[in-house]
Amino acid sequence: HILTATDIRFSLSIIYLSFLFSFLFAFYSLLPYSSSFFFFFFLMIRRPPRSTLSSSSAASDVYKRQGLTTLDLSPLSQLTMIHQGFLQDCTSLTVLDLSPLNKVTEIQVGFLEGCTGLTALDLSPLSHVEEVSWGFLAGCTGLTTLDLAPLCHVAEVQGCFLYGCTGIEAVGNPPPLCAVPPRGWSRAGDQWVRKGEEEEEEEEEEVEDDDEDEE
Repeated sequence: HILTATDIRFSLSIIYLSFLFSFLFAFYSLLPYSSSFFFFFFLMIRRPPRSTLSSSSAASDVYKRQGLTTLDLSPLSQLTMIHQGFLQDCTSLTVLDLSPLNKVTEIQVGFLEGCTGLTALDLSPLSHVEEVSWGFLAGCTGLTTLDLAPLCHVAEVQGCFLYGCTGIEAVGNPPPLCAVPPRGWSRAGDQWVRKGEEEEEEEEEEVEDDDEDEE
């Protein structure tokens, strides 16, 4: 007997129906255990592991989890740009040697934002930096002194550059190319002086009004 196309289609239909009924039978038999089934299904679609974080936040996340008080940056000696949030909120860091970063020319948002454990910071290795974005040292409440002389090539400091650095009353040697001090600070001779609370509140209101006008 020679198989025709009709015979082949009929055989495939039988096989397909057999698999379908087998699946339905198996599903029906698992109904009493549906809660376990859905639990394992949820595990299969859970979020990726922390090791697959984007490069912008992976470093800070790892360092926060490990609770490091110091950090060796020497493997980053060829780095020319510091990505967003690199060490953001690493509150356990108390000592940080920036000397391996002497080739960096650009620092993106939130480099050391919220690193409340730092009490001193030598910025001299950052003498090639030309651009610094928001929140560079925002919230570093442990700092009491800061010399910005190494940032002599920076023409503009954006927004919350030193916002919330309540331990610092004055900053020496601000970048000579920066005509406008960062938010929360005012120029006094060759220094930036932190504004009082009332002045900061007035400045915040002005910023909010500007934002509303832009909208």
